[in-house]
Amino acid sequence: TNLIEFLLKSNPKEYHAHDLLNTACRLIGTAGTDHCLSLLRNAENGSVRAAAAEVIGHYVPGRYLPELVEALGREEFDRAQWHLARAIAGAGPEGVAQLGEILKREDSTRRRVAILQVLARFHLSEAMGVLREALALETNQQIRAQISEVIAKAENR
Repeated sequence: TNLIEFLLKSNPKEYHAHDLLNTACRLIGTAGTDHCLSLLRNAENGSVRAAAAEVIGHYVPGRYLPELVEALGREEFDRAQWHLARAIAGAGPEGVAQLGEILKREDSTRRRVAILQVLARFHLSEAMGVLREALALETNQQIRAQISEVIAKAENR
């Protein structure tokens, strides 16, 4: 993992970070995903956090669901927010429900948009109840319009 740390610091672009972390997970298994979790918590570079979230979401999102939810709540980097939302949803119905709860209580419009993008693109059928409930409670017109658009597209399929 020291080599991975060195390489991440020397070239922190998201796609390079993702390749490095993905390779580490394949080579060292659970220790690799644990290392990704550590990077998700501590990396200063948003691209590295995004890559760590993507790799965790690919391998074992259910195992780290509470940590992923917590990380999403503090993440400011847009791309990392999106990857965190995708990893959370990747945990299945429980993850989709968690995103619905976050959507209802979250103040950050950017975080909420990332959640909606993920639900609309990857988990629409699982998320319809969550989206309808969020729409009924929503007061932000921008978010309301986006939720309505997602629901309308799903109903027209």
